[in-house]
Amino acid sequence: MKKLLRRLRVSTLLILLAEIFAVGGVIIAYYFDFLSIRSLFSMTVIVGLSALFMVLNIIFMLTFLALMLRQRETVDLQVSELLGSDIPEAYRYAGLGMIVVDDQQTIIWMNEVIQDLNIPLFEESILAWQPSLQPLLDNTKEEIELVLGELTYSVQYLAQSKMYLFKDISDYAALMKLYRKEAQVLGVLVLDNYELNAPAFDESSDYISRIRATISQYFVGLGFAIKKIRSDAYYIVGNMLAFEKIKADQFKILSTIFDLERGSNKRITISLGLAYGTGADIDRLDKSAFAAVELAVARGGNQAIIDDQVKKDSFGGYVLNQEFDARQSFRIRERNSNLIKVMKEAKCIYITSHTETDLDGLGAALGIKAIADIIGVEARIVFDYDLGEKRTVAAATSSFTVKETKKTFISSKLALDEIEKDDLLMVVDTSRPESIVGQALLQKNIPTVVIDHHKRGESFISQVIMDPIIDINAASATELVVDVMLHNEFFTPDAIKITPAIATIMLAGIYLDTNFFKNKAIGPQTFEAARFLNSVGANTSKAHDLLKEDFEEMTVINKMMSKLITLDTGVYLSTLEEEEHNLDPTLLAKTANIVMDLRGVNAVFVLGHTAEKKVKISARSDGTMNVAMILEKLGGGGHHTMAGYETPQEASLDEVKNQLIQTYKEYQSRARSKGEEQ
Repeated sequence: MKKLLRRLRVSTLLILLAEIFAVGGVIIAYYFDFLSIRSLFSMTVIVGLSALFMVLNIIFMLTFLALMLRQRETVDLQVSELLGSDIPEAYRYAGLGMIVVDDQQTIIWMNEVIQDLNIPLFEESILAWQPSLQPLLDNTKEEIELVLGELTYSVQYLAQSKMYLFKDISDYAALMKLYRKEAQVLGVLVLDNYELNAPAFDESSDYISRIRATISQYFVGLGFAIKKIRSDAYYIVGNMLAFEKIKADQFKILSTIFDLERGSNKRITISLGLAYGTGADIDRLDKSAFAAVELAVARGGNQAIIDDQVKKDSFGGYVLNQEFDARQSFRIRERNSNLIKVMKEAKCIYITSHTETDLDGLGAALGIKAIADIIGVEARIVFDYDLGEKRTVAAATSSFTVKETKKTFISSKLALDEIEKDDLLMVVDTSRPESIVGQALLQKNIPTVVIDHHKRGESFISQVIMDPIIDINAASATELVVDVMLHNEFFTPDAIKITPAIATIMLAGIYLDTNFFKNKAIGPQTFEAARFLNSVGANTSKAHDLLKEDFEEMTVINKMMSKLITLDTGVYLSTLEEEEHNLDPTLLAKTANIVMDLRGVNAVFVLGHTAEKKVKISARSDGTMNVAMILEKLGGGGHHTMAGYETPQEASLDEVKNQLIQTYKEYQSRARSKGEEQ
């Protein structure tokens, strides 16, 4: 049909042009009497010839129209042989709409189903009418769901025929909408600090009663069923309709429980894990819910983790610092003792940290080796000099003799060749598998222990043989290692023999991560760790020297300082120029620490390119803002006063900067209000 129309257009145009030239030529020739034409033809003859041309033209067009009608009748007859003569009714019954377009996507035909919509579409661009159909042309999608009036259609495009097919799926869409509303949501809620604080409360106390009543009333009021499964945990069942209510409420239950006993050092907070997903079976949702709440607890608690079987989202994320008397409890001592038990069972211990190893990572690793020496287990630190921060490499090379270096350190390549199944791998100052020195060591499935003071992310080392020691209340990984030295069942602090050089590096690590005790995250345990290291010979002056900046680094830091811009009252952002690559990532952290020393600064975000042209962000806060919450939305994380993020691949500095600014605008009120609770 389309070819016939094209042939008719072309033929008619050619005939019309021929007629115009012929008639025009005759008129001109007659007027000027070329070739004595007046003696050959009279005006009557010329008019007669023109009329003949018109008649022939009309006959030609009628012939083509007859041919088109015959072709249409043939097609309709072929369909009618199967469907009968009520073809339009068959299309309507099937809910199948058709639109045919030309090369410019202009609508040239549509069937009765589309006409019934009473939308003036003929000779209009289909993309101007429905821009959402563009992916069908780009072959990025095979099918698009489209709502027209009260009906829902599934639209496909047949490129060869230039035809759009509209299939009415309204009934299916309504069923899916109902199914999604009724789809089950499973959850687990735990009282984060119950074990630590339970001795301070009677189960029938007013505080505990208010917590339990508040939790029950909140979830039942939203349409959930909730049942206590142990003294510190609840199981929650609901549907998507109830889940949408709690999501719209921004999980207000977190702050409600947090505020029940404001001002007390012994407060109970809650963590919540919820899982849902269309097509997911109950067992899978159950496992996902428990995994989600475990992640929430590992990140520090007082937050909700939502798993939709595709990604995880978080709400809340602010934590309450417990006093040190709680951290010195039997549970902490038992945890440290369990770690030493695991170490004693190993044939050899390999200790590793994160790439761009800083002094805290090295200090924590040296502390673990000191513990291994006390219990009589061989231990080596996996250290690649090309993957360490400049100051860390300088400390490692200047603090040990050649003999001590050979006994203390091992390259990741050599460690990969030597490590065996009955050995132990210990990871300090990180829990992300992609960030450790000697990533290939993880592929050997060696029993692994994690010690870290950053929030646990979705990416986590899986082959751990004991609960990871992750304490985001600790200011540094070195502090956690010293805590193991001081509080365990196997030896007393007097048994610890470490050299002044090692103690100095460990102290420098604490200085680094606390910004010389200026961070709000520090507590009594931080000073106790520093006091102990001083008692075994740490030199505070040398520790300061290890952290001194060189002239070149200070030039870059000053350049970043000069580019500070204001994001909000007391919140600043700085970026290094796009063309500046091969940046030592630690300079970002240093710049952030320096900015935090300025009066009136509540938080700062510093961005720059690394050698791999990735973009890295270092964030710091005085405690009035939870910077970890902001960077978690980008894929990073950390402590509420100290967090970081790095793009997984090469990225534009401007794009990441704009993404950070947009994320900050979306979550600033939550980050500030929760940060002020710290």
